[in-house]
Amino acid sequence: MYFLLLCLFSLLILILQVTLFDLLFLGKISLELSLLLVIYAGFHLNITRGGALALIVGFFYDSMASIIPGIFVFIYILVFFIAKVMSDKVRAEDTVFIMGFTFMCALLEGGIIFFIYKALLDINLSYMLFINVFLPQALIVSVISPVFFPLFHRVEVLLSAREPR
Repeated sequence: MYFLLLCLFSLLILILQVTLFDLLFLGKISLELSLLLVIYAGFHLNITRGGALALIVGFFYDSMASIIPGIFVFIYILVFFIAKVMSDKVRAEDTVFIMGFTFMCALLEGGIIFFIYKALLDINLSYMLFINVFLPQALIVSVISPVFFPLFHRVEVLLSAREPR
């Protein structure tokens, strides 16, 4: 039941991300709620549930908005494992750490997309696109990340049917 609800929640987050925020920002910048969800999973879920979440979110996002199949599955699994390793080393509840880590993950995602598009499709996402799109997107996502982590925790509590910490 948990994984079915996880699929539905993931799909809801992606629909919100792809449609509503695309309309709000006129398609120029998207708020990567899916990236925040994967980072949250790396910090707070076990390897099975978090890995499944990263895989599901990446698969759905690839299905909805990706030109290159599997790129977001790869990115989200990578981000999940990096967050999982970091959660063992540092206290993941610190707001500044969450913001900084989210910023670095958003830049990593942009960099991977930038280089894969260049290598596989010979599409040059020029330096200006990186500065004008990926950097502001990373800044916005990092600033809103401390707001969404408690919301994700509430949903985790509802899905797990357990008491909040």
